[in-house]
Amino acid sequence: MRLVKRIRTWIKFRKLHFASVGRGADFRHLSTRFIRAGNICIGDFCKIGEDGYLDGSGGIDIGHCTIIGPKVTIITSNHQYDSNELLPFDNVMLSRPVSIAPFCWLGRGVMVMPGVSLGEACVVAAGSVVTRDVPAFSIVGGNPARVIKTRDEEKTRRLMAEGRCVSDPAANPDPRKIWR
Repeated sequence: MRLVKRIRTWIKFRKLHFASVGRGADFRHLSTRFIRAGNICIGDFCKIGEDGYLDGSGGIDIGHCTIIGPKVTIITSNHQYDSNELLPFDNVMLSRPVSIAPFCWLGRGVMVMPGVSLGEACVVAAGSVVTRDVPAFSIVGGNPARVIKTRDEEKTRRLMAEGRCVSDPAANPDPRKIWR
């Protein structure tokens, strides 16, 4: 059964060509969908969970050591709804890039809307809908996502400078303890 899964994964990802993929990135799940993968940049040691939907129409840039939980949706395009021609929207697609800085964590079921930038080392709580930019070192949650609190910036910067990334084997000798 394991061989069958590996073959199916290889078949799915052999035709996807990303703009860039960093070393140690873990994103190859059969249930995750990548739309226009050529506009998606994945940084070093990123982990993208299963059942995700990443629409790269407007471009997605994911910084290194970012963890994206299962069932996360990142949308980069939307219909134009202010049209004078048709209702509820016309056939024009408006695309805006999404930027996720390094060391971010997006919990299960997060939805990120077009044009949003997430600052470094921010945390987005499970089930949140991010409609506006998220400041660095902040923890946000809700619909729409709002700042709940901020992380200790000094401690977080020290860990970032030391390269303490949960999915980097050099920083974490036994990553199996984290993912199981």
